[in-house]
Amino acid sequence: MLCSTLLIALVIGCQDNKAILNESEKHLDAGTPQAAVDGLETFIKTAPEEPKARLLLGKAYNELGRHNDAVEQLRKASQLYA
Repeated sequence: MLCSTLLIALVIGCQDNKAILNESEKHLDAGTPQAAVDGLETFIKTAPEEPKARLLLGKAYNELGRHNDAVEQLRKASQLYA
């Protein structure tokens, strides 16, 4: 029973993560990078090892002119993808 409950929680968490990443991509496509940053910064606090989140955050920072922050996130994403 406990294993089933944990598996369900894991699946729901993964779906939530995908939804957050998809929403962030939509904000970037819509030209609202600050909205993407707001969601991604919160997301990364709970899932710091998610490379796609760091890649999207780097892209959003770049669009906002926060180039040093963008480089930092893109480096972290690169390390996580390696």
